[in-house]
Amino acid sequence: MLPTAGSTNPGDWAETAKPLFRAGGNGVYLPVCVFVVSVRDNRGSYAWLAEPLAVPEGAKLQFRTATDAELHPLDAGAVDAIVTRVAAWYDALPRQLQPV
Repeated sequence: MLPTAGSTNPGDWAETAKPLFRAGGNGVYLPVCVFVVSVRDNRGSYAWLAEPLAVPEGAKLQFRTATDAELHPLDAGAVDAIVTRVAAWYDALPRQLQPV
């Protein structure tokens, strides 16, 4: 958990979460999403740290930095979309893995 000094402003949330976004992923090999939730007004946002991409060659990760990460509203539809993207990424993963 990262403190936001009680702010309910998503702009403040983005500033607080910046240290989580590092160039190149720093050893991240799975999809990673950052969730920011305000318990004061029951709102949330999310941003991809390692965004899953299912492509014809297999599964890729698009790493985000603090400058290109976007906070999106977190609601039931967003959670469904996140789960669908991660599932598609895992479905695409075997296309690039070859047994030895």
